[in-house]
Amino acid sequence: MSIVYRNFESKDFQPTFEFFKQHGTSMEFTERMWKRQMLLDPNFDAKWFIIAEENDKIVGLIYAIRRFVPIDVGGDLDKDKAWINGFAVLPEYLSEVGSRLIDMAEDLARSVGAETLTATSYTPNYFIQGIDVARYPGYAKLFEDKGYQLKEASNSMQLDITDYTMSEKSAKQKEQLKEEGITFST
Repeated sequence: MSIVYRNFESKDFQPTFEFFKQHGTSMEFTERMWKRQMLLDPNFDAKWFIIAEENDKIVGLIYAIRRFVPIDVGGDLDKDKAWINGFAVLPEYLSEVGSRLIDMAEDLARSVGAETLTATSYTPNYFIQGIDVARYPGYAKLFEDKGYQLKEASNSMQLDITDYTMSEKSAKQKEQLKEEGITFST
């Protein structure tokens, strides 16, 4: 396997959009969103968007980000933080390429003094809030194997609430609050 790792270039807009849409998230999003939430983000840095290719075909990508510009006027740059805002790898390349992409993002984060690297919760321009464990359990396992911890489960705003079931943890919390006299009703 001869994999080439390189940084994002303008010619990569359409191919990375298509690849991420197919292999990175189950959420529907448009080219306009891809452009607005990635390229037009004031913190975008092409050196932090790494593409893995084999024979000029994308087999994986990782889009990491840090703050150059605060989220609010006078806000903090969160210098101790960096984020993985996009991750997608063909299943047959996940172990080797996925692991290497995460290592490369970690190296970038360390190089600027970031102490934490969080997967996919960069505000305000995230594509999905957390790893899509249901659709991409291999991604979740890879991150877990590399020492990442699931802090909390999250759901997309596009969640079909007609099929939603409360987690066991949330149900227990609800019962505990009920015992404390706090109730929930419509």
